[in-house]
Amino acid sequence: MPPADKGMAGFEGVLKIGGNVIGIAREVTDDGTNDMIDVTSRDSNGNREKIYGLQDKNVTLDVIQPRVVNSNWQVLRNAWLSKTFLIGVEVASANGNGLSGDFLVAEFGEDQPLEDAISNRITLERTGASAIVAGVS
Repeated sequence: MPPADKGMAGFEGVLKIGGNVIGIAREVTDDGTNDMIDVTSRDSNGNREKIYGLQDKNVTLDVIQPRVVNSNWQVLRNAWLSKTFLIGVEVASANGNGLSGDFLVAEFGEDQPLEDAISNRITLERTGASAIVAGVS
């Protein structure tokens, strides 16, 4: 597993929402972008000048849960279907390093290739602040 300061791509850990364990998080990709605002003016001496604008973050991951009627994993599907916020999302590795914040479910896919488990491929879009932190769980 890569150190926390090297990003989170490809780690395996756990997905929690509101403190409830939803499932095993695999192949986590944490992407962020900053919009750039063009503030070029006549006194820029022919050079383009920019400043930071809005920041965006999304997290794509596979979540694996046991194939049982479990309201915890259904929260992902329900949030996607009803377009509601996921408050208190935590994606953490075994040592507690990871990402926390509030998110919307932008993409939701369900795979059932395993006899005893269900796999979901989801993309979460940040709403508000989030952070990569140590000791999330």
